[in-house]
Amino acid sequence: MPVRWGWRTICLSFASMLLVASNTYRIKKHYEVNNAYANDGGHLAIFKATGLDHLWTTREKHLISATDQELLIGKLQNLPEIAYVGRYLYGVGLISTGCKSIPFVGLGVDLTAEDRSHSHPDLAKWLGTVGRSAIDHNFSHYFPESQDIVAITPTMAKSLGKSGILNKRQPPPESTIDFTESCDTRSNDPSLKASPYVQVLTQEASGDSSIHDAFIAYHYSTAKVFTEDTALRAPLHYMQRSLNTKGVSYLGVFLNSGANTELALQKVMKEVIGDRSQEFTVYSTTGMSLDANAFGQVEWLQALQFFTFSLLGSVIAVIIGNFVTMTIRERRKEIGTLRALGFKPRVVMSLIQKEAYLVSGLGLFVGIVTAYSTVTVVNALDIHYEPPGVSGVSFFRLAIASQSIISVGSILFISSTASAFFALFRSIRSQRVTEMLAG
Repeated sequence: MPVRWGWRTICLSFASMLLVASNTYRIKKHYEVNNAYANDGGHLAIFKATGLDHLWTTREKHLISATDQELLIGKLQNLPEIAYVGRYLYGVGLISTGCKSIPFVGLGVDLTAEDRSHSHPDLAKWLGTVGRSAIDHNFSHYFPESQDIVAITPTMAKSLGKSGILNKRQPPPESTIDFTESCDTRSNDPSLKASPYVQVLTQEASGDSSIHDAFIAYHYSTAKVFTEDTALRAPLHYMQRSLNTKGVSYLGVFLNSGANTELALQKVMKEVIGDRSQEFTVYSTTGMSLDANAFGQVEWLQALQFFTFSLLGSVIAVIIGNFVTMTIRERRKEIGTLRALGFKPRVVMSLIQKEAYLVSGLGLFVGIVTAYSTVTVVNALDIHYEPPGVSGVSFFRLAIASQSIISVGSILFISSTASAFFALFRSIRSQRVTEMLAG
């Protein structure tokens, strides 16, 4: 079998294009998993029609009422694409030690949904170390009486001068602040720094303000630099009590593995929202409306990948076509001999075309093996880095999507076999072959 068929070129081209696509695929999956499970967004989010535009106002008219929650969740649970649904409530306010106060943007999380999200196998596969501090803790794991608990970021804890957190198996300590002492005296008190006790000031849905005691359960990272200074998490019941409401900001819809997000969104709009589309809106959590940062980065990477594939694919197609054409031209004597022995042109073309199929298939197979071997080695190296715009350390992983194998493999296979067909068609009818038959 001639080496000049170019199977090595097919192999290396296939492997390199798969590796380029694998990085984009990995980043896309990272954002999807981080938004859906680690940051409690779900794959889809159902808001009141005005809810997203007034996300921080927490007025009742912008929240999904308790009655509508039950109605929508009941319909969602009847869809085969839906795994489970969580309820979430945003709130803003101040968190204070009595001497220092900083603003926060809080999210009240559904504890049942949190337990299922944080134990999802996709987290370990795609998230790496980014955001692990959030998913390694569940509010439901804390002492049963610790209902007034919150979680804040390390940046907020440092700003407040708070290092203490709750013990999961012990009841919270005494919740008192001695306001008779000056802040200068208390700021140097190590017991105050070690105490997890804080006070939370919020604006209720009615517009009034209220103050509630709370204990810091744990520190966590949002995995996003621009939210590390203000992010707070709390159980849904605590956030609802603080805001004096039974409503929620949105319903997080979590899909079963393998479900198509866009198709699920259309189905939810049609079968769940129905004729109430003026009241409710459904968003994809990796879409432009909810996460412009993730959407922009993924779109940019996909555009870059398309440009790279177009440029690289054109060059590779020319190289493969050249290899195949030169191979066919060098085998004109063999073609002429087969014709002289009585083989019809159709039989000769079929014979060599099958050889082209075999060589192309071999190149693609070795390319897949090479790509997967490279992915295995890179992932085994456990490379860590700090990506821009992300808080914390991530680890570099590669993952090959089946769609990439099919699409890239098809392009290379068609380029190789089509080049062989046209080169054969011309060679069989060439002047040199005709002269050999005449002689």
